[in-house]
Amino acid sequence: MVTMCQEKSMITNDLQSFFTNTGLSSMQFDILRFIGRHPRARFSFFTIARAVGTGSPNLGEAVMGLIQKDMIIAQMDDNGLTTYSLSCNRSSCGYIYELAELDWSEAMSFRDQLLQPGGPEDRLIGLSCNSACNRHMA
Repeated sequence: MVTMCQEKSMITNDLQSFFTNTGLSSMQFDILRFIGRHPRARFSFFTIARAVGTGSPNLGEAVMGLIQKDMIIAQMDDNGLTTYSLSCNRSSCGYIYELAELDWSEAMSFRDQLLQPGGPEDRLIGLSCNSACNRHMA
């Protein structure tokens, strides 16, 4: 006997709406997902770069954008090392936790659904599944 089951999606309408309206880049999405999985930790810039798998010069811009959106905070210690951690303002903290709880494949699928294909700044916007799937099939 073969039983078919469908995995329940953890992506709520509120989560989708929040990330659609924030205007994050895919790099910022990855940074939030990483930091959200470790909400009480503080990370150096190099640790974040390694965690999201990039040495891109745009990483600094992505981190600064998240600071400006009050999603992460920067703190300098007595030795001059700047560390970054989750800001946890009430409007975004719960959504970042929800994002962090997604498994890798679901998070990447969610990110792909939000990405605007061919956009110059790689901004996140809402897309239908068909648009995201067609982009990958081309």
